[in-house]
Amino acid sequence: MKACLVPPAAPLVRGASARNTRHPGAAALAVAVALIAYAGGATAEVIESVSYKTYAVRQSTGTLRESMNSASPVRRNGEVFHAYTDWNLRWTFRWFEERGGRCTVTAATSWLDA
Repeated sequence: MKACLVPPAAPLVRGASARNTRHPGAAALAVAVALIAYAGGATAEVIESVSYKTYAVRQSTGTLRESMNSASPVRRNGEVFHAYTDWNLRWTFRWFEERGGRCTVTAATSWLDA
């Protein structure tokens, strides 16, 4: 039996500061894996987990920005950020080899933790 040429499942880990908090690539990749599986008649599942941590900002003197800078727990390389997004995308899929060597995806699961 020949092996199907399918890339191994691998975690994709990224983090971003408040200056770059949108990650359309993560969601797009999860949807793409699901669509590929669906196109072949396979089952596809996307499992999403999102959590938030908040912090209080109290403005007594100065500007709102100064108060937010003072209260923010997000500090990287001497800079202060008002928010931070961290995400992890993982996926797995199953396949089988048909006659003639063609591979078919039978199931796919994507996990997005943010």
